Amino acid sequence: TKLLSISRELKQCDCLPIPMGVGMDEHIGDFFESCSDDHSLKRAKSFYEKARDAIVAWGGEYKLDRKGVDYKIKRVEAKLSGGSGNDRQVGKAAAVKLLQRKGMTIVSH
Repeated sequence: TKLLSISRELKQCDCLPIPMGVGMDEHIGDFFESCSDDHSLKRAKSFYEKARDAIVAWGGEYKLDRKGVDYKIKRVEAKLSGGSGNDRQVGKAAAVKLLQRKGMTIVSH
């Protein structure tokens, strides 16, 4: 709770560049992801998405940061769907999400 309130205060300060806020959201997401329960994983995903959205808004030179955050979001999605979040499951979660966006039905065997 203390970390979250400090994060909010720092983000309101005009003296900080957006990337610092991105880093804070990403690190808070890392903390919640390490807790491993579904509630914490959902909170981790939320913080990773905030970081990704700020990176997108900032643009340009932060493309690598976005790839890293996108990977973390996919890893959390894989964990939430019952996997361990390894690279293979992350790829599968990304493929399922892509198919869902295209309106295709997923059938598991």
